[in-house]
Amino acid sequence: MLCKKHPPIRNLINLSDPRQVRTLKRRLGVSGADLARVVEKAGNSIAAITKEVELEKTHDAPTNTDSATP
Repeated sequence: MLCKKHPPIRNLINLSDPRQVRTLKRRLGVSGADLARVVEKAGNSIAAITKEVELEKTHDAPTNTDSATP
């Protein structure tokens, strides 16, 4: 008897699945180590991971206040 393959849970990432990791790394523009660190911090919810990466990108973005002063 063949086992029925269950569909993937689309709102959670499985770090042991290389296809999911590669897709999310490309979508978010982060490295594998950064993705693993964010998953450790925020959990395996794709929404939480995306939110955390966006917060880090805006927090780490350089501010250009020096060039604005004449």
